[in-house]
Amino acid sequence: IVIDIGTADGRLPLMIADRAKRIVAIDISEIMIKKATENLGRTKVGNVRFEVADARHLPFPDKSFDVAISRRGPATSDTDFLGEVYRILKSGGDFVEITIGERDKENIKKIFGRGQNYECLIENRKEVVRKKKMLEDVGFGKMELKEIECVEYYETMEDLIFLLQNTPIIPDFDIKKDRDY
Repeated sequence: IVIDIGTADGRLPLMIADRAKRIVAIDISEIMIKKATENLGRTKVGNVRFEVADARHLPFPDKSFDVAISRRGPATSDTDFLGEVYRILKSGGDFVEITIGERDKENIKKIFGRGQNYECLIENRKEVVRKKKMLEDVGFGKMELKEIECVEYYETMEDLIFLLQNTPIIPDFDIKKDRDY
């Protein structure tokens, strides 16, 4: 039984649905959950459920999931989020995070002169060090942390604008105000 925290458009749970008994995928954005539900409707997947929820206050009982996944979601933003992940995981459960590092969307952040973890990027601080300490502080024991780099491409400018309007990559993104960027 899997929870996907910060699912966005739901692509990940739909890709891994055949590997799980049940997947609950959450996001704080109603727009993203609507998009995920639309994506689900185009499949024959029957074991994935999408719902709007705040990851700081997960609406699930203690120890209810075997695996918690956070792909670019908020799970290690701070100890409030991470404490909730720890609370809902069964003993021996796994937490898998593909996280937002200081170099994520580096090109976009440099264009705008701001963005998620921008200060870390400019100051050359490693987010992985901070995250490892948080994991230990909350109670996670055995862990494996790897830094990887990947490149994402957006097919159209509309795809990129949708991302910027519905995620915290560029805080306070405003299509009119930021048009020149």
